Amino acid sequence: MTHRVASASLAAAVLAACAHAPGAPAAGDAAAAEDRVTHLAPGEALAAVVLRDAAFAWTMVQGDAEGFRALVAEDAIFAGRGLLRGREEVWSAWKGFFAEGGPRLRWTPTAGGAAGSSDLAWTTGRYRLEGRSPEGRPAVSEGSYLTVWARDAGGWRVALDCGLEPAGALGPLERATVRSLASGDGKLEAAMGTWTQDGPSGRRSGAWITVREKTGGEWRTLHDSAIEFPPAR
Repeated sequence: MTHRVASASLAAAVLAACAHAPGAPAAGDAAAAEDRVTHLAPGEALAAVVLRDAAFAWTMVQGDAEGFRALVAEDAIFAGRGLLRGREEVWSAWKGFFAEGGPRLRWTPTAGGAAGSSDLAWTTGRYRLEGRSPEGRPAVSEGSYLTVWARDAGGWRVALDCGLEPAGALGPLERATVRSLASGDGKLEAAMGTWTQDGPSGRRSGAWITVREKTGGEWRTLHDSAIEFPPAR
């Protein structure tokens, strides 16, 4: 079985643990918040991965580049201006967020799910990106994200990461799978890849990500997201 939880109560618990900027969370507050998150779900893995996502977001607040890198799996796949493959490509695309005067990215997990085997999980939430337009004016964008986590000897790390937008809104897509993951108990699966679409204005392309769970012998899609790559500069 898989364990899932959603709602503002989860976000509140995470924020209590991790949103004491500036400065690190107080030890007592963090412990109390972790206890509250643990009691939101029947599985400890879910509580752990939601807190790991919050800790991942905290690396941005703290400017902790090494902490960020440590939470990205060596073979991670991220969606960016194209598909980013591996920790080093991800870091090359994201290091600007840690630079003085660079763009600012913040996010908060609001829902999640974990396999009963405690080796594969997902989180979703909201993000806010603040930067500057090509003309130099302040620019802000907000949206939702989907992150898939895999647990190794070092704990939970980001395996897949993409914006969360309904794939159906784009119409039929030609999909190519780049990476797929399955939990040890065979009850949770995730996959990510690229898509193309030919239309009157030419060929479009982007990234897609899906998460499915098996309940009662039947597979059910929890998330099916597709985002378009931005135009080449």
